[in-house]
Amino acid sequence: MIPDKVEPEGTSSLPVASKALFVEKVRQSNAACQGGDYAKAVALYTDALQLDPTNHILYSNRSAAHLKMGQFQQALQDATKARDLNPKWPKAYYREGVALQCLGRHGDALSVFSSGLAVESNSTQLLAGLLEASIKSPLRGTLEPIFRQLEAMNLDKSAFVIISVVGQELLAAGQYTVAVIVLESALRIGTCSLKLRGSVFSALSSAYWALNSLDKASIC
Repeated sequence: MIPDKVEPEGTSSLPVASKALFVEKVRQSNAACQGGDYAKAVALYTDALQLDPTNHILYSNRSAAHLKMGQFQQALQDATKARDLNPKWPKAYYREGVALQCLGRHGDALSVFSSGLAVESNSTQLLAGLLEASIKSPLRGTLEPIFRQLEAMNLDKSAFVIISVVGQELLAAGQYTVAVIVLESALRIGTCSLKLRGSVFSALSSAYWALNSLDKASIC
């Protein structure tokens, strides 16, 4: 595991000695991660967070260490905290999605990966995460052949297309709340195709109707 580079975020008011301690804790924690000593890394990231408690990268790195140890709930908590601290950082969504997938919360994982792609539609990491989560979900039987067709059409790298397909299959499976999140993510990404956009609006309207959100359904 190669941790992300950590930059001090909330250490400006710290004494010089404390800043130096922070840098050293980060260095040691990264070295522990790279050496496979994830328990030590978690402890050191925790020490560093006491000095810089708003550092989203530290939470993300600690999440990854928890994941390596099979501590999926702790990994999820840290990933969610990282996303809350910096909702524009794609890696936080990836960490959260992986943790949810490991917990068997497939629908939530699909919604988080999709939400992350709505933030950064060019993220190959998030798209790969969404595809993997889809194949490992109960929707595999319907999604796998569709993904093969999209690959043959050179559409398998389009975040909008992949998310739209996943959202419509979630709708068909009766997972309306997750379908809404996924389909809304597709619309935030957007497409030049009026036909494709229209199909997403139609599916989103159906999901809202199923949830009895009639006011939102009428807008779609």
